[in-house]
Amino acid sequence: MPTLPNSTVIVGNGNLGRVAPSEDGITLILASGVSVSGKFALGDVLGPFFSLDDAEAMGITSKYDDINTCMAWKQISDFYSEAGNGTEAYVQILAKTVTMTEMATINGSYLAVVLPLLGAKVRLVILSRTPQTGYTPVVTAQLEADVTNAMIKAQELVVYEQTKNRRISVFIEGRNWGGTASSSLNLRDADAGPNANRVSLIIGNDYDYATSQTYRNQYASVGLLGGRAAKGPVNRNVGRIKTGKLKITNPGLSNGAKVQTLGDNNEETLNAKGYIFIKAVFPNPGFYFNDDHCACVITDDYAFVSHGRTIDKAARICQAVFAREINDEVYVEVETGKLPAATVKNYQGLVETNINNNMAGEISGVTAFCDPNQNVLTTDKIITKVGIIKTGTSRYLQTDLGFENPFLNN
Repeated sequence: MPTLPNSTVIVGNGNLGRVAPSEDGITLILASGVSVSGKFALGDVLGPFFSLDDAEAMGITSKYDDINTCMAWKQISDFYSEAGNGTEAYVQILAKTVTMTEMATINGSYLAVVLPLLGAKVRLVILSRTPQTGYTPVVTAQLEADVTNAMIKAQELVVYEQTKNRRISVFIEGRNWGGTASSSLNLRDADAGPNANRVSLIIGNDYDYATSQTYRNQYASVGLLGGRAAKGPVNRNVGRIKTGKLKITNPGLSNGAKVQTLGDNNEETLNAKGYIFIKAVFPNPGFYFNDDHCACVITDDYAFVSHGRTIDKAARICQAVFAREINDEVYVEVETGKLPAATVKNYQGLVETNINNNMAGEISGVTAFCDPNQNVLTTDKIITKVGIIKTGTSRYLQTDLGFENPFLNN
């Protein structure tokens, strides 16, 4: 079937056995709320915002949340408390009846429409919801069906968007978690889990805020999570201690309890199952995200947010590099029909130089190989294989400590 001339990037998986930093953090926030007369209607795409002040200028204030029993301002405020002023964000306020599943559905009226509208600008997506009064959730394996289905639908959308060279990571509010770690859905289970390697679920929150109003009791701090991701380089774990403590002094969970009530064993269980929450890391002061899990099997190359964001940035650069080469003349060796050495080196050099220049400090290295034995005269296709050597993450640090007697060593 004939197709338009194009440059395609196919991202591999199972291989592990400088766009400006501000662009890496461009975020789209979907949240429940109401329209503001003279400012916006439900479903409008607001922005770009570059600070909380911009949102408040549209009428999305702390008072807006209180009057309308929603948390749009809270999630945006949390986002900018971490991402900082200057970070580009877009906001879509939706009716409380709109589920997160509907927000993420591939043929739906929300993300599926907004992402193409913004033209591949968006890197991070935040999904948040405050349901309407009288909402009765269906709960299975300690999660609302809307939360579980939203993860699945978001991944379907992610995969489709990749075919259009729009690459996103999605953070979902794990509202109303059931509270029992042992029977919670294992997000890292290949059979039971959502198998969503660009989707993350957070069940942690600010306990003091959550308990200040009844309608806030079951929320999760997805804006805070998205903001911390947006502020750092693509290879940075949101749980990195050196980034600094979160602006939360009393962390809680979306079941209405303090995180301290979990205990060590339940924290380990939730971490192993791929949940993101907020916890103490002794002896560091303050509180931090436990890790940057994605809701997929641990053996997936993109089982962590930082892995997916790194490869997605490299893919964008490859796309930008080779898009300039579309429909260009390609000369071949007269005797063999093979690609000349100079052409091969040009393709390899283009991608290696651009990735190294734009991802300095975010990867360990890059290799590119363009096979000269390609029949471009017949196929009109040139394949360049690119390998990214990612940076590691110091998740587990061991110190071998003991007494030593120097006398016995002589």
